[in-house]
Amino acid sequence: MRGVLGTTVLACLMGCQGSASFEAEAALRPGAVYSGPAVATFALPVDQLTVGQIVHELTAMAEANRALAGVTNLHPTSTQASQIGAIDRSHAHRLGQILDVIGWPTERVVGAEASAAAFEIARASSHDPELQRRCLSLMHDRLASGEVDPERVALLTDRVRIQAGKGQWYGTHVRVHRNEHGTMVATETAPIDDAAGLDRRRDELGLDPWRHYCRKVADTATRASRPTLGTNH
Repeated sequence: MRGVLGTTVLACLMGCQGSASFEAEAALRPGAVYSGPAVATFALPVDQLTVGQIVHELTAMAEANRALAGVTNLHPTSTQASQIGAIDRSHAHRLGQILDVIGWPTERVVGAEASAAAFEIARASSHDPELQRRCLSLMHDRLASGEVDPERVALLTDRVRIQAGKGQWYGTHVRVHRNEHGTMVATETAPIDDAAGLDRRRDELGLDPWRHYCRKVADTATRASRPTLGTNH
């Protein structure tokens, strides 16, 4: 199944311009995103699932989210945007049901990939700030025990604060661009509250100082922008 669902969603969203044919795609029906053979458990109550089935659902939802993000960047039609919104809501609702049963999906319980997938879904659920705050609270509960990546806590904290019209707390939301000298740099995309205490707060989570973080992001973008040179064998 891995890779198939995201490819199906992306192909349909890009190729099905007519409302009838678009809505006919089984993977895109609101409330029935995974009712087909790809993930047959999606319609079942979470408390009836095995951990393996929950893992399967989380990774499938994250895969579909990544495909949908690619379509969103291509300026979807109003019909497509409506369907994407329905899928986002379906994912958020299902994640909430999973939280009801197992709490935050930690690596210890569901493995690294599915735990990362749960975070992807939470971060993409900006339409449901209550769910995001709930995820953040549950993640905080597991932070001291080392069961949650502190960088994810910082990222979601800043996402929730920005959505609420507040400034960032950890400075995780940055954009990469070239400065007047043509050098890649990373700068904040939203104001940072109490900038004087920024590095102290980051240190409390075990994160690099903010300037070091920005440098790493910019260096990564610089390497990615360099052309790959062919070699003779």
